[in-house]
Amino acid sequence: MPARLAALRPPTAGAAHADETRGLAASEDRPGDGHARGATGGGRRGRAGGGAGDRRGGDLRGRDEHLSGPGRRTGRGPRLVQLGDPRRGLEARRQPASRGRRGRPNGPGGPRGRRARGRARPDAEGGAVEGRAPAHRPATRPARCSPAGRSPTIRPAGRRDSRASHPEDGAAGGEGRAHPGGGPDPTRPTEGGVVRRADGDRQHGLEGRVRRTRNVTQPAPTFGQIRAKVQAVRRKIPDASAVGIHAPGRYAGDRVRREGADTYRIEQCDSPLAARIALLGDEPAATVTVLVTGLADQDLGDDVLVRLAGRRLYPLDPWQIVKELFQAHAVDPRLRGQGWIADRLLELATAAGVPAAAGGYLDAEIVWPMLLQRLLGLEGDRPDLPLLLRWSAVPENVGRFRRLPDEPRRAIEGWLSASLGPTAAAVLRCAGATDQPDALPVGLALGVVHHPAAAGQLDRAAGRLERFLGGPTPEPAVTDRWHAAATEAVRLLDADTRARNGLLHRAEEVLREVQADEFAHLTDVLPRGFEQRLARLGGLLAVTADEPPAVAELTAARDAVRRHDQARREPRRVERVDMALRLARWLAAAGPEVAPRSLGAAAAEYVAQGSFVDWARSALRAGDPVRELSEGYARLLARVAARREAQNRRFAELLRDQTAAAARPADVTPVEAVLDQLVAPLAALAPVLVVLLDGMSPAVSRELTADLTRLDWASLGPGGRALPPGLAAIPCVTEASRTSLFCGRLATGSVADEAAGFAAHAALKLHCRAGQPPVLFHKIALTGPGDAALAANVREAVASAQKRVVGVVVNAVDDHLLKGEQLDLRWTRDEIKVLLPLLYEARSARRVVVLLSDHGHLLDDQTRAADGDGGERWRSDDGRPGEGELALRGPRVLLGDGHRLIAPWTERLRYVGRKNGYHGGLTPQEMLIPITVLAAGDLRPDGWVDAPDPAPDWWEPAPPLAALPAVVLPPKPSAPKVPTSLFDDEEETPAVPPVAPAVASSPIWVAALLASPVFTEQKKLGGRAVPDDATFAGLLAALDEAGGKLTSAALARRMSLPPFRLRGLLAVCQRVLNVDGFAVLGRDDPSDTVELNRSLLLRQFDLIAEDRP
Repeated sequence: MPARLAALRPPTAGAAHADETRGLAASEDRPGDGHARGATGGGRRGRAGGGAGDRRGGDLRGRDEHLSGPGRRTGRGPRLVQLGDPRRGLEARRQPASRGRRGRPNGPGGPRGRRARGRARPDAEGGAVEGRAPAHRPATRPARCSPAGRSPTIRPAGRRDSRASHPEDGAAGGEGRAHPGGGPDPTRPTEGGVVRRADGDRQHGLEGRVRRTRNVTQPAPTFGQIRAKVQAVRRKIPDASAVGIHAPGRYAGDRVRREGADTYRIEQCDSPLAARIALLGDEPAATVTVLVTGLADQDLGDDVLVRLAGRRLYPLDPWQIVKELFQAHAVDPRLRGQGWIADRLLELATAAGVPAAAGGYLDAEIVWPMLLQRLLGLEGDRPDLPLLLRWSAVPENVGRFRRLPDEPRRAIEGWLSASLGPTAAAVLRCAGATDQPDALPVGLALGVVHHPAAAGQLDRAAGRLERFLGGPTPEPAVTDRWHAAATEAVRLLDADTRARNGLLHRAEEVLREVQADEFAHLTDVLPRGFEQRLARLGGLLAVTADEPPAVAELTAARDAVRRHDQARREPRRVERVDMALRLARWLAAAGPEVAPRSLGAAAAEYVAQGSFVDWARSALRAGDPVRELSEGYARLLARVAARREAQNRRFAELLRDQTAAAARPADVTPVEAVLDQLVAPLAALAPVLVVLLDGMSPAVSRELTADLTRLDWASLGPGGRALPPGLAAIPCVTEASRTSLFCGRLATGSVADEAAGFAAHAALKLHCRAGQPPVLFHKIALTGPGDAALAANVREAVASAQKRVVGVVVNAVDDHLLKGEQLDLRWTRDEIKVLLPLLYEARSARRVVVLLSDHGHLLDDQTRAADGDGGERWRSDDGRPGEGELALRGPRVLLGDGHRLIAPWTERLRYVGRKNGYHGGLTPQEMLIPITVLAAGDLRPDGWVDAPDPAPDWWEPAPPLAALPAVVLPPKPSAPKVPTSLFDDEEETPAVPPVAPAVASSPIWVAALLASPVFTEQKKLGGRAVPDDATFAGLLAALDEAGGKLTSAALARRMSLPPFRLRGLLAVCQRVLNVDGFAVLGRDDPSDTVELNRSLLLRQFDLIAEDRP
């Protein structure tokens, strides 16, 4: 058929599938609308024409009729008419240009073309631009024919050859002027078959068509989007095996992808024929075929649609897919404007699955935590600054943040800044500033460099620190929040010691690099700062050697040490600090030395004061790793030892005189009388377990008893009085003193003599059953096969109700004196292996425990050796006592020459080689025997009650009271209303109950608390064990007097309670006082302290007066 007649032939039925024509000349506005967009041809006033469905095309107000379907006229440009059978390819010819009103062509050479040549007018959305045609080019040129005389072929979108090589020609609809010869102008530079002009226009060798457009690229669909859409479809159509997706861009990924149990075969179909071919063949059940096409539904044909899920093409709108996957009907507007979020959500939904949106609304507060976890590994539903800083401490996390594209990175910074404040932006800026993950360490350093106490001293360091910040120093409010959050983040890493230590070490490195490491003490977290605080305390202690102790300054330094986080990790070092402060208070409280007049008075003075002093002294023997503090301890101990030496000499002189008089001293119990005067009367009231710790001094007894009474054992006394100490035999060695104790008379002997004497003790046998005499177990009998803690026969004896009196000898302390000089032991139940099972069996059998020793000891502290032929701390009397020695004579001297010997009163002398400790001398720590009666639970023999806490006043601090806020007083009780009639119309207001007499001396705010209605309601939550108001008043007054914080032992002493009862009382009081879970009353187990937050209490119970004009 001649070409001109072919151009006038009406479209055939196959023209509906001319996808190649639309790929080049048009695109679908939406699936199934049937209108082409951006069709070829010049638009009105020289602009590119467009179809009826596209407002970006040419002016549609021309006189030419707009036709729908293939071959329609678009604007005033030339019309393309489809020729040939679609199976043989698509062909089109250019018809002659339409003519204007005066018969002149409306092409480039026409009047409208000439008017348009002088300017370039882009369309409303940056579409085609028409410029001036070169003067030497003809306005029209003949079409280039394909071989065999066929009409020019319009190639489908995406196909490239030397004449049409731009990959987006079909999608974007861009075409330049053709060379008159039919191909690119050989005189112009080309790039990949594309002719480029100086003005940037592209010229493609497409046959006979003239079109200029901007290079517009349609986004290519990703596998994640496709997969998400398929999953959304299969939620509604579970058995869908073929899914059609409409996408303007072309899929360029892998054709076959396997994800989990499903296989995706993705076919890019640019024509109905390609779609039919893609649907041929059978696929396995787990394979889903996906057709990706830019065609509309009606372009494919019913035979294709019927085989697709839902018989339609699904648009690939990422946000629409997101809504389907999240089962949401709306999306937060804060999310819709960010397309990358939709893509990330699709990846997340397809990889791990997502929950349905609450209420069908996809909120930003729900989406962002998922994005942060997916993109950055930042966990948490509501991330806070500490969590952000902990995240920044992991190099992989920071690397993921740095590798993000600019758009997501800026969006993340904006979201976190809006959620957490400007500090989050500063943290992220710091995280991206250096190669190391330094945001958290830098936050710790900021607290030092910008601390108010260092104002004006670290300005240069602040400037050096800016290179870690990635910019100028933030505002003070930002640095303060950053430091506080970094401190909290480090504290949350207690379980991960390695990570925590690494961050702290890096923070110290940062301080060194900015030359501010000497100010590390200004922060509560850096180990270097802890050491600096200890060093400062050591310097203050050193001054006490020459001047009266500055207790207030020492207390402030001690409190600074306790506030540091490292204090919780090194309780033993902090305990030594407390002991040093106690000794300083003892020195400060000491007045003129008053010499005791009797041995009993000297013994009582030592037990009440000196035993606590020696406990503190023994704790400081180990020193400290910090040199300044260790030197401070040494100088403090030297001053204390000088005072104690004077007391030791006076005690020894009184002992010498008492021994020579051969009279039984008052206020002390001789060792040989302990069973008669103490154990036997107790055995008449309850079964007794006698535990003798060989060599236990009064100082060791203080430490051990404090540990035992802290939990479940109570120290008892006859009528609530303290027991007098025992007095060892002379010399105070095991051979003489222990044998005398178990035999009930002054004697020397062996283990066998002790066991026999204990079993035959008349006063004890009086309370034992016939055939069940007292039984004594020594060290060798305490352990046996089958029980690593305690031998079975020992357990049976203690548990037996037939055995009224059982004795056990424990050598833990005496053994420690032999070679324990390199150990720093704490004398607790856990350090003495057999003590715990013994106490367990005694509690189960409801036995009273008598804990005592046969003699004491002293620890080696710069002692000097002297010649002697006796024991460690005694020698035979040669009539020449030397410096620091005394000669003793009397019936209680069991060893030596005829009841005579020489022994030192000083702690510095020994007669054997160096050991960890010694005994046998005349000091009170060697001669006095500590005796403690213990009972578990509610066991109280008749006449025996809880003994008062023996700690002296200087043992615990007494800080000054803080200022009280204004307190709302309870209303005064109103007088009863006198009725004026038989029936009163109004209810009477009940009078406020009077305050108990026990609280009359309490602070005014305590009385207000007890009368408040909130307190009355809270007491109902405490259960049946709620204490009375007097107990509450005593507890609160004691804590308030001490500044709000006391150790458990001190609080129990001030309340006249046994320490083991305090724990249960605190638990009940906390239920009443801690309104809504706020810690008004708290207890810190590591430091064993109880703390009252008075300000919070007044607020919680509505006791703070409101400000009134």
